[in-house]
This record gives sequence, structure tokens and C-alpha cells, in this order.
Amino acid sequence: MLAIYISGNDTPWGYGLVELDADSNVVWKYLGAVHHDMDVTHDGRIVTLTHQFTDAPLGGFFSFVPTPYLDDHLVTLSADGKPQSSISIMQMLIHSPYGISLRREEPWFADFDPLHVNSVDWLSAADAKALGIGKAGDVMIMLRQLNLVAVVDPDQQRIIWASHGDWLDPHDPHVLPDGNILMFDNMGRMFAHNRTRVIEFNPHNAGIVWRYEGSVEHPLDSAIRGMDERLANGNTLITESDGGRLLEVTRSGDIVWEYFNPVRAGDNNRMIPVVSGAVRIDPTSLDADFKATLKPQPTATQDN
Repeated sequence: MLAIYISGNDTPWGYGLVELDADSNVVWKYLGAVHHDMDVTHDGRIVTLTHQFTDAPLGGFFSFVPTPYLDDHLVTLSADGKPQSSISIMQMLIHSPYGISLRREEPWFADFDPLHVNSVDWLSAADAKALGIGKAGDVMIMLRQLNLVAVVDPDQQRIIWASHGDWLDPHDPHVLPDGNILMFDNMGRMFAHNRTRVIEFNPHNAGIVWRYEGSVEHPLDSAIRGMDERLANGNTLITESDGGRLLEVTRSGDIVWEYFNPVRAGDNNRMIPVVSGAVRIDPTSLDADFKATLKPQPTATQDN
């Protein structure tokens, strides 16, 4: 298992990434300031995000991003955790046609963390073909502060495509088999207690072709975090992180099932533990010995 260690009380707030074996022994560790997300390539390498404070000059953007600021990097590790490359996302951005986003979108409250990159998704050959953008090995990222989803070519160390749209503070973009992008739109709905939605949009015109927005009876609200996954049956698995809830919804918006984290704390049980994310696992992909440990064990009975 790969695991990222973070803390919300430090800045930078990533402590590192480790691989653990089935008995929780550390196989290897990478002690960069890893944060938010990671993905595994077809050959077992890991792409992830790190950040650190920097005074690196930004040319004409200096007045919009005061120094020092957090500089996000796209990092590639070998399968055994050794660093292979580290690319400044800020430097790629300001040298791309999309650098103007820093002038138009940067929120006043986050100038020390101007990008807040929160997602990394490695593109397979099928992803790139469906998307019609880039090639296998490129990486899709989300720059939350700029509301900008982008594709990076790590080989050329440049942003080859990016898009704004009708979304706000989003997370977790994924390429779907038809080339659309599924994304968790945290604040795009702007209704009291129901600000969040999951959207599917056309990357070539940013047009939204499907959405799940919750309702008065079943609100969807997570100001930060959140995940989405399009399932093989066409339904969508949603992680409503701040609400401590998982749910599966149909294309028509019906809830198939939902799970609420039952743990509560604080005054009047108002505090809900965050559920960071969830993915659907195909049981046939699991080792037989491991699956056996998941089966309910018979309990001993005693006659009176």
C-alpha cells in the first residue's frame, strides 16, 4: 500500500510518502513534502505532488504572487521510491499561454499558496486518445486556486492544455472513456448547505453534459476535499468528504446506496470525521488468501 502522510497544522504540510507491505512494514520511504494525491503509471512508477517555499522570480507576475510563496512540483518516483524528476508547476504555468490566470483568478486570501494543486492523474494511451489531447504519460492536474484543470507533458516540462469553466474550488478530474472529464465541483452550486456537485464536461468547450447536485432532502456539501469515480455500470461513486458520506448515484440522479460515517464528536455531536476518498474495488482482482480474511468468521456458541 502507498500512503501519504500530511498535517493540516504545518506549512508546507506534507511529511512524505511510503510503501507498506501487508504487515505494515515500511518497504521504502520518500521524505519530500508530498501532499494531496498520487497516481501509479503502467510500469509502476509514482507521480505525485510536493511543495516548498521559494523566492523564485516570476517576472511580470511578481505583484500578484508576493514572495515567499509555496511552489508546487510534479514529482516522479521510481517503483522503489527513488526520485526521477521534479518539475515546478508555477514555472510551467508562467511560461505557458495560461499564465494570465494568475492575474485573473488568484484569490486574495491565498497569495502565499497561489496554485494549491490538489489532483494528479496519469494518462494512459486510451485516456489521451479519448481526450484528444496529449499522449500516454502526460498528467492531468487541478490548480484549485485558479479553478484551472490542466494537462502537463513531463517530458517537455510544459503545460500543453488547460481550461476554466463553470466550477469553483474543484478536485479530482478524471478522463472518461468517451473523452469527457468527470470532476468534483466543491463550490460551484452556491446554494446554502448544498454548494457541491459532481460534473461531467466536454474538455473542448467546457460544456457540462451531466451533473449530480444533491437536493434539499439529500444535500451534497463539501467545501474542501472530495472524490468521484465513474463505475462500469454507468453510475457514479461520490465521496462527500466533509459530510463523512459515500454514495452511489445513477445517471438520473437516484441514490443507489449511501454510507454515513457514524462517528461523532464535540458539542452536540456536531463534528463529523472527514472521509478523504473511496474507490470501487473489483473483488476478482484480490488475492484469494486476502479475500478469505474478509469473510465473516464463525463465532463460537455455548449451550446453557
